[in-house]
Amino acid sequence: MLNEYDKVVINKVKSLCEEARESISHINGSNFKQTLFNLIKLDAKISSYLFFLIHDEFMDYQKLDQLIERESWEDYYVGLTFSEKLNNYKLIDYKYLSESN
Repeated sequence: MLNEYDKVVINKVKSLCEEARESISHINGSNFKQTLFNLIKLDAKISSYLFFLIHDEFMDYQKLDQLIERESWEDYYVGLTFSEKLNNYKLIDYKYLSESN
C-alpha cells in the first residue's frame, strides 16, 4: 500500500518524466548536445528516486530532493565503465557543460 511519502516520490518521478518528454519534443541540431546532457541528468534523477521508492527507504522527501540534486549525476557518471566514459554520447563533455550551468 502506498503511503503519502510514496505518492510524493511518484509525483516527482512523473514530473521529471514529463520534463524529459518535453525536452525530447524540442530537440534539434542546434541544441542536441545540451538536450542530451539534460536528459541524462533527468534519467539519473529518475533512477535515484525509483531506487528509494523500490527499496522502501524512508527519508524526508525534502532531504531526498537535496540528496538527489547533489549526488544523482555523480552516481550516474561514476557508474559508467571506462569505455562508456570515452563515448562522447555518454560523457557529453561533462566538465564543460557542468561549468557552464
